[in-house]
Amino acid sequence: MKHAPNFLARIIPACSKICFLILVISINANILELGIGWGKEFDENYNNRVLTLGLIDQNKIYRADPKLFFSLKPMYSYWQAASDVYKVNHIASYVLDAKGYMFEPGRYSASPYLNVHFGPAWIAHKHFGQRHLGSHYALSTMLGSGIDIQIARHRILDMRFTLLHICNAGLASPNKAFNVPMVLQIGLLSK
Repeated sequence: MKHAPNFLARIIPACSKICFLILVISINANILELGIGWGKEFDENYNNRVLTLGLIDQNKIYRADPKLFFSLKPMYSYWQAASDVYKVNHIASYVLDAKGYMFEPGRYSASPYLNVHFGPAWIAHKHFGQRHLGSHYALSTMLGSGIDIQIARHRILDMRFTLLHICNAGLASPNKAFNVPMVLQIGLLSK
């Protein structure tokens, strides 16, 4: 963990302008999700780190049934590889997010759920670490689980652990995916 302060010192200035721009454009979004992730590639010997930012307009969350919710959200992620080459990448995506709760939300003060999101992504650089994705266009997939915790009458803390996977689904060659096996995302929701 000796690299964490150095990592954050580089991320915050680099992302602040982009995050501010996203926030200004998405002024109607009233749910902000921030995430930080880390972990090794499955077949490499170096760590990846990622900082994510997601925005959701609470008025555009669709309830399919009492325990299943869908939303569309823009996401930005800043990637950093602890390798000798191609250390930084920026990825913008627009994803369909699905949350399936174990029981109806609001019934208890804590509501566990399973989460998946999937959608198109644009990658600033085709290379990241020792990987080559073959294209600037890709697909973003997240799989995870989390919990919504009521912290005040009209506020809910949303915490989840996910696996983040970026690949081009065979649309370009080569297709060496970018992965972060452990991403912690935290959001604050308004009721």
